Amino acid sequence: MKKTICILLLFVELVSCQSKRNILAEQKDTLLQTADEWKLVWADEFNQKGNSFDTSKWKFEAKGEAPWNKYMVQSSEQAYVQNGKLILRAEKKNGKYITGGISTQGKMSFKYGKLEIYAKFNSFQGGWPAIWLMPVKRQYPNPAGKNEYPGEIDIMEQVSLEKVVWHTVHSHYTLDLKLDKNPARAGSGTFKENEFNLYTLEWTPTELTFFINGEKTFCYPNLQLDNETKMKQWPFDVPYYLIVNYAVGGEGTWPGKINDTGLPGIMEIEYVRYFQKKHTYA
Repeated sequence: MKKTICILLLFVELVSCQSKRNILAEQKDTLLQTADEWKLVWADEFNQKGNSFDTSKWKFEAKGEAPWNKYMVQSSEQAYVQNGKLILRAEKKNGKYITGGISTQGKMSFKYGKLEIYAKFNSFQGGWPAIWLMPVKRQYPNPAGKNEYPGEIDIMEQVSLEKVVWHTVHSHYTLDLKLDKNPARAGSGTFKENEFNLYTLEWTPTELTFFINGEKTFCYPNLQLDNETKMKQWPFDVPYYLIVNYAVGGEGTWPGKINDTGLPGIMEIEYVRYFQKKHTYA
């Protein structure tokens, strides 16, 4: 009887071990499939020699009239590479604010897939670091005599001393028609202050999903409206280029008044990586 019980216990143990091995094997296969789901198709690790960024991938952003680029200068003192990182600086020299920013406009564009940016920045009253996308060519033609917004995807913006970063989607639908509540055009998430954080956008034909350090923080869906060409809720089926910059605000801007004691504003970017699924979207 004892011999029979021992044999049964041994059999149960063998079955249990085999089941555990099967479960572990399935988990491993799942992890491998997940890791293998994305294919890296473009990246900048900022490991090049010298202080200049790779001009085959990036260009300086120019000064403009918008709050984010009104102090922009095309200077290697405001946008440069150092110790394997891209550095973007906002500061005040000779009584004038100067800020730095670069973009992939005319160099590289993105449509669907996953963008990862590993970045660190300091915060101060009036500071405004940002990582965002604009269309290479607008999806919907601008009607004659009108100035409809073409589309914008803000992967990360942080203003002044707020303890969150913002993800925002802009379009004719959200800005011109002011339909920004359902679905909400913006969401936010916490970040590790004065540390590197991973900011991620996963972009499909049906939704824009944002993550901070692997945690989902916001999602904006394609409503697939019957009158889409009129409403222009989803102008995100065309290539976009990437902008990274550290701006400052001022009176009447989102970040508000600038406290000069917080300067310089510095954003460091360790890498930018762009992935597509093995079976990419048309």
